[in-house]
Amino acid sequence: ALKRKLDPSRGPLFQVTLTLNHVPAPHAPDGQTWEIDFPDTGSVLDDLTIEVNDNDVELSVSFEYRTDLFERRTIEKLAADFELVLRRGLEAPDRPLAHEERS
Repeated sequence: ALKRKLDPSRGPLFQVTLTLNHVPAPHAPDGQTWEIDFPDTGSVLDDLTIEVNDNDVELSVSFEYRTDLFERRTIEKLAADFELVLRRGLEAPDRPLAHEERS
């Protein structure tokens, strides 16, 4: 949930950024590990930035967010839902996401 009202003078473009970085590992094992991070960089360019790094061995996701807009528990819930969507997509890639229920 947002902690404050949205500023109508700010356009909705680029308030959220999703980045996918894929750098293949030389030899990926059969299993892939997951890591979710909430870095504290001291400054955030967008309201919410989600960065996904995949090297065929490990999938790591980091969430950077403006603490004056979002509570940590809200971002933790978003992260859990994001992980669930990724896992279910890998388990049944032909199944539409519209059939999935949120946790």
